[in-house]
Amino acid sequence: MLAVTGVWAFVLLNRTPDWWPALRWIVLAGSIIVAVVVAIGLHRPGRSTVAVLAAAALFGLGAPAAYSIETMSSAHTGPVTTSGPAKPDPFGGPGGHGPGGRGGDNAALEALVQDTDNRWAAAAVGSFQVNDLELKTGTSLMAIGNDKEGGPMNHRTGVANDITTWVEQHFTKMDVGGTTVYDLQPHA
Repeated sequence: MLAVTGVWAFVLLNRTPDWWPALRWIVLAGSIIVAVVVAIGLHRPGRSTVAVLAAAALFGLGAPAAYSIETMSSAHTGPVTTSGPAKPDPFGGPGGHGPGGRGGDNAALEALVQDTDNRWAAAAVGSFQVNDLELKTGTSLMAIGNDKEGGPMNHRTGVANDITTWVEQHFTKMDVGGTTVYDLQPHA
């Protein structure tokens, strides 16, 4: 069980390989070594038993403890709190970049949506893309579809796709501070 825990910790730590790169190898090697020691030689209780059990606890809890410490020491914003070190998310979800980057800090986009008198100031793909900005500005934004809606062969399908297609056909696509939005202002 300890060896499996070490392998699983290695897999999880490998998802963020640039964060404490040696930790995943230390946890893996230590867990396997302690598992072998337990399997071949820990038959009688004694002083070595306490040391082996302490090592087992250290290697078994090393990765979760490191992630917990990283999570507690970092500020978290947005609709979903994530654990462990930050890593880029290509889908704009938790840990990724919504409108204007992490935390919705895009002054140009904020100005655009605040300068509207429409019911909906703008539309962007995905609800994570608009949540922070809506809360920050108090302006309604329309979340449409999702970039990676899973249909066969990664084709967008369903009602969300229909809405996204309609918005793309009827409104102007804009890049505002690195964020793609659709201007929902009526044009004369």
